[in-house]
Amino acid sequence: MSFETSNFLFGRTNNPYDLALIPGGSSGGEGALISSAGSIIGVGTDLGGSIRLPAYFCGIFGHKSSNDVVSRDGIFSLKVPELESLLAVGPICRYATDLKPLLKAMAKDEISRLPKIDSVVDLSKIRIFYMLENENALNTSVSCETKDAILKVVSHFEQTYKVQCTKVDVKKMSDGFNFFLATMAKATSSSSSSPFDGGEFNLPLEILRKLLGRSSHVASVLSLFVYVTIFSLFSKTNLDESKELKKQLIDIFGDDGVFLYPCYPNINVKHDTPTLLWHNLSYTTVFNLMNLPVTQCAFGLNKNGLPVGFQVAANELNDHLTIAVAEEIEKVFGGWVPPFIIKNQPK
Repeated sequence: MSFETSNFLFGRTNNPYDLALIPGGSSGGEGALISSAGSIIGVGTDLGGSIRLPAYFCGIFGHKSSNDVVSRDGIFSLKVPELESLLAVGPICRYATDLKPLLKAMAKDEISRLPKIDSVVDLSKIRIFYMLENENALNTSVSCETKDAILKVVSHFEQTYKVQCTKVDVKKMSDGFNFFLATMAKATSSSSSSPFDGGEFNLPLEILRKLLGRSSHVASVLSLFVYVTIFSLFSKTNLDESKELKKQLIDIFGDDGVFLYPCYPNINVKHDTPTLLWHNLSYTTVFNLMNLPVTQCAFGLNKNGLPVGFQVAANELNDHLTIAVAEEIEKVFGGWVPPFIIKNQPK
């Protein structure tokens, strides 16, 4: 439950493109291993971006499926039902074309909930909506590289498929992390137990234990609960507003629309800094709260050799649309680029 991948069992996971940077989390081990070609495919769980963030930071593809398409049985279970409902399971891959077959294999019979998953998507008949950033004053500014990548995809679809592409300004998107914190605050307010293992959890005591080197929790997780505590004391965020946002997005996207949106403001996130950057997750958590499918797309590397990418979202059960757009992005713009030199690599 962190976008830094570090624990007391395996230690710290590094970004394969720059060892000083994070690989994202919490599925950062999968992301780093797959990007490094140490594994072909992987499986991630996504409560607030834990599939999409590693895919972004490690320059690969990941898909947060529509809720309940892939069973959560047998995986680590959160002890709070309100948070469990935000959790989705999905594939992480180097290649966009691997997403659909892996999703079908993972979903088994539940793939019937996606009746259009095998449909051939006519890209000339979709509509594209996009935002280059949200207006949360606490967020880091979105990098020019991410904005340029989104605009290049928009231009490609306009010119190649004559698609209607519309820049939108959905104000409440900036409240994505506030809604997430409000959900966590509501879910944990009546319980003194940990949402992870159900054991006793006392935040001030855990912070003291951390300072003494005795806590079993990593700093990033404790910092999240500090956010939740402060938020619950001072925020007036109304969760009903998140329902209004979902209705607005459903109305905008319809049954043929996809939405291009940053995954995270920038790629240059050094180890140990995520404890101060939680609000940047407004870009990912909003889709968990809306229960919408999202595909994180790789868009090659920037001039410094670091990954560039963004999200493609759609209405619930329209996973086939986001995956089809991801496949087109990979075909045209290249997708994953190895974090190492391959001799005699075809040009």
